[in-house]
Amino acid sequence: ERMGNLILMTPMLRALKRALPWATLDCLAAPAYAALLEGNRWVSTVHLFDKRRPLALWRKSRTLRRLCYDVVIDAAHPETLSLTSAILARASHAPIAIRHAADGADLFFNVLVDRAEAATHDIQVKLELLTPLGCTSSGLHMEPPSDFAPSPVSPRLAVHLGARKSANTIPPNLLRTLVDRARPTLPPLFIAGPAERD
Repeated sequence: ERMGNLILMTPMLRALKRALPWATLDCLAAPAYAALLEGNRWVSTVHLFDKRRPLALWRKSRTLRRLCYDVVIDAAHPETLSLTSAILARASHAPIAIRHAADGADLFFNVLVDRAEAATHDIQVKLELLTPLGCTSSGLHMEPPSDFAPSPVSPRLAVHLGARKSANTIPPNLLRTLVDRARPTLPPLFIAGPAERD
């Protein structure tokens, strides 16, 4: 559901595909952010899910069950269980359903991963979810969508305008200074979510 989660998940997808090259990796994403995973070389299919639409949960549950997944991984928030994600994972009927241990998670997931104290970065936390499958990390670097990746001929500056919390947004004067300094050599590319539309 969140842009940052999808981007921070790319090292996990890369590690999973490298460990299991024969596997088909599908992702579930909100329509507003699905483009962040489209064109990603590790992902086969991006399934759209808009939880705000009536009957969306029921319809997507039926679709996931029909696809017969072997493994489902909930890589969203390690501390907080999303009831929507949990219902979709359970509805998939995947024999292996993995997520971080959290209150109530054992009702929906059969493989719970304890968060290691040493994992300080969100990417490391997501990579922990692969340990039950015997996968190892292939680095912490994130992979932008293919159409956002700068070419060697024309590098760009990608600026994420903020976050859901106003305390995490870039102050307008700092943003202007950053873009003005970079503009002569790096054309800016602005990345924004629904909260930054204004």
